[in-house]
Amino acid sequence: MVIPMHVRDLFRLIVALLICMIGLSAATPAWAQPSPQVPLWSEQAGRSADGFPPNCQEPGNGPFVGLDVWTFRLPTPEQGEFKGLTLYFMTPEGQELAPVIVPGPDGDITQGTPQARVRVQAGLQIINGSAEVTGNPIGDFTVSQTCLAIPLTPDINLAWNKPAIADSQCALSQGPEKAINGSWTGGPSDRWCSTGASKWLRVDLGSSTNIRQFVLRHAGAGGEPTSFNTRAFNIQMSADSTTWTTAVTVTANTASVTTHDVTATARYVRLNITTPTQTTDPSARIYELEVYGGVNLALNKPTTADSQCALSQGPEKAVNGSSTGGLSDKWCSTGASRWLRVDFGSSATIRRVVVRHAGAGGEPTSFNTRAFNIQMSADSTTWTTAVTVTANTASVTTHDVTATARYVRLNITTPTQTTDPSARIYELEVYGQAGSLPPEVNLALNKPAIADSQCALTQGPQKAVNGSSTGGASDKWCSTGVGKWLRVDLGSPGGSLVNIRKFVLRHAGAGGEATSFNTRAFNIQMSADAIQWWTVVTVTANTANVSTHYVDAFGRYVRLNVTAPAQTTDPSARIYELEAYPPS
Repeated sequence: MVIPMHVRDLFRLIVALLICMIGLSAATPAWAQPSPQVPLWSEQAGRSADGFPPNCQEPGNGPFVGLDVWTFRLPTPEQGEFKGLTLYFMTPEGQELAPVIVPGPDGDITQGTPQARVRVQAGLQIINGSAEVTGNPIGDFTVSQTCLAIPLTPDINLAWNKPAIADSQCALSQGPEKAINGSWTGGPSDRWCSTGASKWLRVDLGSSTNIRQFVLRHAGAGGEPTSFNTRAFNIQMSADSTTWTTAVTVTANTASVTTHDVTATARYVRLNITTPTQTTDPSARIYELEVYGGVNLALNKPTTADSQCALSQGPEKAVNGSSTGGLSDKWCSTGASRWLRVDFGSSATIRRVVVRHAGAGGEPTSFNTRAFNIQMSADSTTWTTAVTVTANTASVTTHDVTATARYVRLNITTPTQTTDPSARIYELEVYGQAGSLPPEVNLALNKPAIADSQCALTQGPQKAVNGSSTGGASDKWCSTGVGKWLRVDLGSPGGSLVNIRKFVLRHAGAGGEATSFNTRAFNIQMSADAIQWWTVVTVTANTANVSTHYVDAFGRYVRLNVTAPAQTTDPSARIYELEAYPPS
């Protein structure tokens, strides 16, 4: 059969059109084309930060506590500038970590230069990376210099922001990371919660670490009923997350905060909860799991006291490092004033005080100190009260402070839970580091601030960064706007971002107003350009006059968004001070 010419021509035309359509559909439009990319120079893979030229002099390079700074560079002008980087690191033990994306909370690109910078956990090794560039995607990019981290001081929480996993979580907002975020005042969304059958939480410290103490903050520490405090649990340690050794076992806890001394070396810590509450409620609630390798600054230091009950119960027994030696292993006083003083010998930076009461030494808990205060002094003449407790029942109490002092004094005002007149202290421990640190610098102080609105001419956003919270109603930023936001520009020294480790917010009560006006819910965000924001703090149930929020974030701009301005239906946001602090 012969096909007519016009039919063959039509067939050829159809085939050509089909080929053309297929070709068009397979082609990638220009807008969808990926940006040109270059790889990390392979010769540098596998090195840690100490294998590159050091440079901590440039603004933004550090040094920072616990963080190495890596600077990357495009070696040829034809490559242009960085648009974005994806970097891969691993721990010294070979564990590959999640990629670091730049720009973002962990790094920034220096505009107008072929340079970028990231800040990551100290001791990591770089293993790979790719970069989008504005110019010709030729060659590769390199690590040009690094700035090594300032070593962690002995009393830093070693579990803070480390990788954590758990058997389960009650809600998306109550994952295991909430138990190591450094905060326990943000309401139910600031805790790890589990209703699983096994109820366990595991933290990877990143490398083998000397551990001296655990602190657990249970439901009561987060503002929940103490009937939800964990009843029974154990803490285990491991070098490989396979073989575990039990270091702590508790069967009848009622306290909101528990402190557990150990002497061990481990990389992994696991908390196993066997009885989650004091009732039949099945939910485990842990607001914070803290791990310390600290040195007790008071250990065997010179002590004096108002009096002692017996020759074997002098003040030196409260700083001998032991609380298990029976009745002769404590300081005891029946004096009128009941005070114990420790001299460190020179000025020290103090972060935490632990007091071990009668129950810690094996005596009845009815002998635990009921009311006391802790004071600090540079000269043993002028004293500042750092801690006041009026209704303690616990056998061990832990008190976070921020102070520099040579002397610490414990004053006991109500020695027991009964009418027994004897003060009994088995150990007074002080943690921090010898020597004085520079005073904290509020980076938000008097910086440019704007807001969505203000309630009055005297209540503008600049009042929240003026360094004062005692000047009355005209010493606050107030807003009744729909958005209720406050933004502060921290500046950009040398074109770099600012490292923030702590925010402090002073709410209505801090300014002398009714605590019912304290901000109930809010979040804090940071940004490099005031356009793209990342949230670093979220609080949903605050009641405190002053709230402190520990972060590890970088940026130029800080924005406070108030979502529930008061404990009531009052519509006004009231912030007396927004403070931002760098690593100390």
